[in-house]
Amino acid sequence: MDKALGRRLARVMSAARAALLLLVIAATGAWGADAQAAGWLSPVAVSTPQTSGPATCGFLSGQPGIASVDVAVTPAGETVATWTRANGGTQEVQAAVRPPGGAFGPAQTLGTTQPCYFIGILGAQPRVAVDPKGNAVVVWAHPLATTSVIQASVRPAGGSFSPPADLSDASRNAQSDPDVTISADGTIVAVWTWNNGSKNVIQTSTRAPGGAFPPAGTATTLSNVTQDAAAARVASNDRGDVAVVWRRTNGTNQIAQARVRPAGGAFAPVVDLSGTGADADAPAVAIDPVGRATAVWTRSSLVESRFLTAAGALDGGIDNVSDTAETVNYPTVALDASNNAVAVWVGGSNQTKAASRASRASFGTPQTISGPGSSSLLPAVAMDPSGTAVAVWTQSQSTTTIQAATRPPGGSFGGVEDISQGSGAYLASLAIDGEANAIVGWTFSPSGSPQVAQVTAYDAAPPTISAASVPGTGTTGAPVGMSAAASDRWSGANLSWSFGDGSSATGPSVSHAYGAPGVYTVTITATDGAGNGTSIQRTIQVANPVPAVPAPPVQNATTPTPAINVTLSFKYSASNSSTKLTSFSAKGVPTGATVTVGCTPPKRKGKTPRCPARDFKKSNARGTVKLTTFVSKRFKRGTVIEVRVTKPGMIGAVKRLTIRGRSGPTTTTSCLAPGAKTPSRCS
Repeated sequence: MDKALGRRLARVMSAARAALLLLVIAATGAWGADAQAAGWLSPVAVSTPQTSGPATCGFLSGQPGIASVDVAVTPAGETVATWTRANGGTQEVQAAVRPPGGAFGPAQTLGTTQPCYFIGILGAQPRVAVDPKGNAVVVWAHPLATTSVIQASVRPAGGSFSPPADLSDASRNAQSDPDVTISADGTIVAVWTWNNGSKNVIQTSTRAPGGAFPPAGTATTLSNVTQDAAAARVASNDRGDVAVVWRRTNGTNQIAQARVRPAGGAFAPVVDLSGTGADADAPAVAIDPVGRATAVWTRSSLVESRFLTAAGALDGGIDNVSDTAETVNYPTVALDASNNAVAVWVGGSNQTKAASRASRASFGTPQTISGPGSSSLLPAVAMDPSGTAVAVWTQSQSTTTIQAATRPPGGSFGGVEDISQGSGAYLASLAIDGEANAIVGWTFSPSGSPQVAQVTAYDAAPPTISAASVPGTGTTGAPVGMSAAASDRWSGANLSWSFGDGSSATGPSVSHAYGAPGVYTVTITATDGAGNGTSIQRTIQVANPVPAVPAPPVQNATTPTPAINVTLSFKYSASNSSTKLTSFSAKGVPTGATVTVGCTPPKRKGKTPRCPARDFKKSNARGTVKLTTFVSKRFKRGTVIEVRVTKPGMIGAVKRLTIRGRSGPTTTTSCLAPGAKTPSRCS
C-alpha cells in the first residue's frame, strides 16, 4: 500500500540547506489567524505534552519535544498517527487512532527511540501503516547500549498496540529509518538498513496475518552483502504484491536497486534501476493493484523513473521525469487504481514540482506547484483510486508552514493553500482515503510553547444522509413530524430542511404545518464543516381536513335518522409509485341504495390528471356490490378513490381510499346528511 508519505528525512542534507532550516525554525512566530481554505480543516493536536529533559546530545544535535509525525488511513477513513515525544532524557514512540467521524483517542506509548536529532529536527523516523480493516503497525529503531534494534508494534482492528517485538539482530546496529507496509489481508512487510559487521545491507521481515514476526536475527537480506546499501522503501497492494527499493554503492557510484515479491511468492532477483556513471539517491516506490511498480530517484541533476513488472523484471527504459537538468531533491511518487502516476519533488530555486503520466507512458512536462519564490522542503504526494492527487510540503521562505495543492483526476494541480496555522510547522506526512479525503500530520513548534504533533484533513467528500422520515400524507394546518440523520468522516454534518412552500427549518427532527392542500417536495440537505453538501428529496400530499357532519334534524325523540354502515373490501399489489386493485367491493349495502364511485388522481405539474377507471354507479343495490370498473387498474400514489352509498331517509356513507404505493392504501370514513352534497365528519 503506497502512502507516499514523503519519507526522505533520514538522508543527509547539504550543510547549506540544514543551516537554512535551522535558522528558519529558530525564528518561528506565534499562532496566526485561521486562514483555512474551503476543504481544509483546522489542525488538531494529537500528542500529549512533552516533559523536560533534555538528553545529552553532540554538536549540532538536540532532543526535540515532538518529532517525526507520520500518518496512515484506511479507505473508510480510520486514521492512525505516530510521532516521537520527549519524556525526560528518553524519546518515546507514541500513536493515536481516530475512527471515521470521531476524534483522536488518547496517545499510547509503544516504545522508545534515539533522543538526539540533527539540529533537533532530523532523526529517528517511526513509520505507520494500516490495512482496510483497521489493523495497524508501527516500526522504529530502539536504542540499546551500543547498537539499535528495529522494533514493531501491531494493533488489531479495534484494539490496542502490542508490546514491541524485535525484528533485527540486536548484536549489530540498525539505522533509524525503517519502513513498513501492510496488505489488505493483514500481511506486514518491514524493511530497514542493518550492519552485517562490515557493510550496511537492506533487510526485511514479514508477519503473516494474525501471526507473529519471525525471531529477531532471522530477517531476509535483500541487498548485496559485500557493498553498502541504505534508504530502503517498501510498498504493497491489497492482494499482497510487494516492491522494495534502495540505493547501493557499486564501488564507484550509488545506484538505485529494487526487488519485487509477488503475492504468495518469493522475492525476485535484484534489478538495477539507475545507470552507472553518476550517483543515484532518494529512491521511492509505489505499486498498483495488479503488482506493477513505479520507482523514482534522483541521479545527478535529474529525477528518473522506471517500471517493474509484477514478476519483478524491468519493463522499459529509464524515464526522465524532471525534464530539465537542475538541482533536485526528495522525489516521491503515487499511483491510482489504473496505474496512472504523479511524481513530486523539489527542483530548481527550491520549488515543489510535479509531473504525471498515464499507465506505462512517459512523464509529461513538469509543473511548478509551489508559489513563486518559495523555499520548499520534503514534499509528499498521495492519490486515491480514482486519480485525485494531493501534494504537501514544508514552505520555509519567510515563515515555516505546511502548504498543499490538489489535482483532479487527469488534471493539473491548483492553487497553493496554507494548511497549518501560524509559523513553526514543518516536515509533513500525508495519506489519503477512498473518498479522496487527505490526512496530513506535522510537527508544530509555536514560539514560547512546547512542540506538538498536529493533524489536519482535506474534507473532499460530502456527508451521508440516512434514516430520512417524511410522511406521505398530511392535513392542512396540522403539524407533520419529519426526521433524518447525517454523518461525515471528518467535519460533522448539519441538516437543513426546505418544505416546498417557502418555509424551512434546521436540525435532525423538525415539524411543519402546511397552510394549503397540495403535493409538496421536501428537500433535506446535509452540509459538513468544509462546506460540502448533499441533498435528497421526499414528497408529501396535504389535504384539507374533512368538515364535521352537522347533526341531522330531530324528527322525534324516539326515531333518529338511521345511518348507512358499509365496509370496503379490497386486495392489491403495489410498487413504490402505484397500486393495482385486484378485487374491490362494498359490503353491507342496504336494499334500494345507490352506490357511486369516482377517483381523483394526484396533481402533476404541467400535466392534466386522469383517472385510469371510469366512474361507477349502481342503483337499487343491496348486499355486496362489486366495483368492477376499478379492478385491475393501476392507480398512481396519491390517488383518492371515493365510494358513496346513499338512500333516501338515511345518512349516507362516504368511504375514501387513498393510494400510498408499497405501504398499501388507507381508508377514511365520513357521512352525508340526507339532501347534502358535501360529506362531513360523522357524529
